[in-house]
Amino acid sequence: MASYLIYAFLFLIFVPLLSGTSLFFYYSYRLPDFKSLKDQNLNSYSVVYSEEDEVVGKFLMDNRIPIPYERFPKMLIHTFIAAEDAEFFQHRGVDYRGIARAMLKNMIAGRIVQGGSTITQQVTKTFYLTPEKSFLRKLKEVAYAFGLERSLNKEEILALYLNNIYLGNGAYGVEAASESYFNKRVEQLHLGEMALIAGLVKAPSRYSPINNFKKAKDRQAYVLNRMANLGFISQEQKEKTLRTPLKIQSKGSAYFSKAPYFTEFIRHQMERKYGKEKLYREGLRIYTTIDLSLQRIAQRSIETGLRELDKRQGFRGPIQTVSSKEIKALSNKKKGALSPLQQSEIYEGTILSKDDLKRFYTVWVEDRKGMLPFSEVLWALRIKPTPHFNPQKVKTPGDLLNIGDVIHVRVKELATKDQPLVLTLEQEPLVQGALLCLDPKTGYVKAMVGGRDFSESQFNRAIHSRRQPGSAFKPFIYAAALEKGYTPSTILMDSPVEYSDHDGGTYWAPKNYDKNFIGPITFRNALAHSRNVATVKILEDIGVGHALKFLKRLGIESPIKRDLSIALGTPGVSMLEMATGFGIFANGGERATPILIKKIVTMQGEVIEENYPYVEMEEEDEEEETSEPPAPILKERILSPQNAFIMTHLLEGVVQHGTGQRAKVLGRPIAGKTGTSNDYADAWFIGYTPSLLTGVWVGFDDRTSLGKDETGARSALPIWIFFMDQALKNIPIETFKPPPGITLISVNMETGQPSRGDFQEETILEAFIDGSIPKEKEESEKAASPLGSPLGGSSFQDPFSKSGY
Repeated sequence: MASYLIYAFLFLIFVPLLSGTSLFFYYSYRLPDFKSLKDQNLNSYSVVYSEEDEVVGKFLMDNRIPIPYERFPKMLIHTFIAAEDAEFFQHRGVDYRGIARAMLKNMIAGRIVQGGSTITQQVTKTFYLTPEKSFLRKLKEVAYAFGLERSLNKEEILALYLNNIYLGNGAYGVEAASESYFNKRVEQLHLGEMALIAGLVKAPSRYSPINNFKKAKDRQAYVLNRMANLGFISQEQKEKTLRTPLKIQSKGSAYFSKAPYFTEFIRHQMERKYGKEKLYREGLRIYTTIDLSLQRIAQRSIETGLRELDKRQGFRGPIQTVSSKEIKALSNKKKGALSPLQQSEIYEGTILSKDDLKRFYTVWVEDRKGMLPFSEVLWALRIKPTPHFNPQKVKTPGDLLNIGDVIHVRVKELATKDQPLVLTLEQEPLVQGALLCLDPKTGYVKAMVGGRDFSESQFNRAIHSRRQPGSAFKPFIYAAALEKGYTPSTILMDSPVEYSDHDGGTYWAPKNYDKNFIGPITFRNALAHSRNVATVKILEDIGVGHALKFLKRLGIESPIKRDLSIALGTPGVSMLEMATGFGIFANGGERATPILIKKIVTMQGEVIEENYPYVEMEEEDEEEETSEPPAPILKERILSPQNAFIMTHLLEGVVQHGTGQRAKVLGRPIAGKTGTSNDYADAWFIGYTPSLLTGVWVGFDDRTSLGKDETGARSALPIWIFFMDQALKNIPIETFKPPPGITLISVNMETGQPSRGDFQEETILEAFIDGSIPKEKEESEKAASPLGSPLGGSSFQDPFSKSGY
């Protein structure tokens, strides 16, 4: 009986061992072709560069950025060796002691709870095996690890590991993780950041600094301890690194954070033109026109302006309210490792208490307490009721919020020894906006913001949205009139008029923004003060057909009804179309097609696309042999230089004397126009200097009203000023220079007639094409034209009446 038991025991031991050995040799002779891993294309993604050759974004099939081994800092390698495989450079693929430890723990647990895998084994797992936990798969992993070590050297294996290991937040490989968590390249990481990333391998989600900063810090400390024990760093270095603050990037991917709407537009263009294979697999280098310094200013301008507008519309209440039990837990929470707060950044906070005597709320924000003074809540006393927030008795800031309310707060002042953290109340805007900046001479797009937050809405309002421009459209009608012989001094009649429809039964009576009529008014003043009725009469006189042809020449491709109401900006047009049209005025009458991409180069160095701004074409000797460069875009003249200058001169008047006067704060020549659509649904300002043109639009996607008096001058122009003030900071003051054929004379501001030199007379220096200067006391021929008469049989459309600004 005893001998039977011994044989049975030996059978149970040796049969599995023999089977395992047989399977091991079976797998060892059927290895994958590991050498093919050497041929991995490290550049199998496309990169978008700015005008200054900075990386704007990357186009990848997944968030993986392979880099050569030489780029990995030595200290980074040490962090991963310490965290994952201390014997990596000594063993031949398998750590026997590690396997023994794992087997013991697995036997005790009765299941596989620990793998004991080396870095080499993890590489084989990544490329050739499933993630299931089984003894069979483990056996295959060991066999493959031995095979991999025979095929590749240690540096090649380590490079594969560091380029492909999953590190959470959607990032594969250390370079992608570096960008995703810290918005840095691996060479820029300090030791604390390297240790944190290395600590993520074990459980990327559990140790994520985004999801759980304390656990991430604990894991970082483990890695640093291992490094110190292995002699990679000293105890002093370890302690200093643990005290070094970590600045974690927000959850959003780093790849499109620099210019998300611009980059996404480029991606769609590239996919359509070259296909996904070339874009994501072969890899392209895409050199663009974007100026990242201007882009950052543009994004900040939109964010600041929309928040100010949203506050004017009223406070919509807290995000949510937590229970008293949760409040008590927060109040008693012990301080752990704290991630530093950033000045002016916005965070979620919870109201812990209120002190009516000292007039402040205590707020729990990012594991610490802060102070929200009542003075930083005053704007919220204007309530915008919602189904979940409609307080009846709010007279002071102390009535506004309750304990447990979760709100958005901005860091106003960081905590010091002498004062606590000071906060100010914020709320996420619902309103949207767009900004487009380009060089009018070249058409190069310098900055593009297609919405408030790309992570919430990828719809690009700077390119794809079609909105009513209101009075911002009027300059196109005035430019068409100049071609018909109008001058800045032409007298128009701002007086009531009615137009009937085809059936003669319905009348449209256009009105001015202020509901008043001022009688005779010059062409200049009608534009500067955005007089609706006078503009409609201009369109009636020059003809809708002429205007539509002219708009086509300007580059307005959006469908436009054959209707007098287009004088008031009723057509839906894009920001890009508006900017292109105004760019013609800024560029002396010539159209520069907007350019986003300068050049596209393959990984082999072949230039497959190159875009130039237009150039003067010179005649060449037919016999001279020349290489054939890519064809440049020819100049396209839309307006005469003289009429283009007059339009700019008139639009300078909008800023000096009309609806755009706020822009005078910049203290330099500015030409531009405000626009407001029906019921205040859209607010615009398009303006330019000789070297920079910028358009701003503000509105709700569902065309809800922005609110009474939220005109282009109030809602869009401040954003434009904020942007241009910083964008032009290092550019000398430039003037708009008149071309040959223009005469500048002093005229009476009201009548447009040449000045008599009267001391009390208000005058302006006016621009006229040679031969069109009005004679003193001579009535304009246009004043005698029947501009006040109805246009019988014109098509009828009920246009907006509040387009004045």
